[in-house]
This record gives sequence, structure tokens and C-alpha cells, in this order.
Amino acid sequence: MKPLMITVLISMVVAATALAAENRAEPQPSQVFIQEIAFEGECPAVAPEFSTLTADDGQLLAQGCCKVCRKGKACGNSCISRNYTCHRPPGCACDG
Repeated sequence: MKPLMITVLISMVVAATALAAENRAEPQPSQVFIQEIAFEGECPAVAPEFSTLTADDGQLLAQGCCKVCRKGKACGNSCISRNYTCHRPPGCACDG
């Protein structure tokens, strides 16, 4: 009797899991959010030499620089003291 009850219980759990997974497969139309934005006028010009990334002090970073070294010097992807010798290949850090 016990093995039969265990089998029925396992079958019910598997069936419930399959039904729950089927309901989550595709979003319902009421869950999809679409918004149209009306814009009049022209978009402002963007300077191509700067990216939208900002440094910790709020200044724009030059495009292609992951870090601007103001106190030290660029070494690979980071900054080192000006007294040190860099042994890394060129990276994305820039002298500033």
C-alpha cells in the first residue's frame, strides 16, 4: 500500500511541476508593456571624442580610456607611481 501511495504522490508532484513550467514559458499579453514616446524636435549633437563614462571626480573620460592617471602614470589597465617602471603591455589606462 505504501509504494502505491508514494508513486501516486510522485506522479502528482511531477504533473504539478510540468503545469507550472508550461505557464511560465511565455509571457501573457497582460504582462507585456509597450510604450510609445512622442518626440518633437532634433536630438542634441554628441561629441564623438568623449564617451558617457565618467571618472570618480565627475569628469568625462576620453573614449578608449578605462582609467585616467593624474598622480601616477598609465601601466596596462591601471596606474602606477611615476617612480616605478611599467612591465605590462599597453592597456586601456591613459596618462592625464
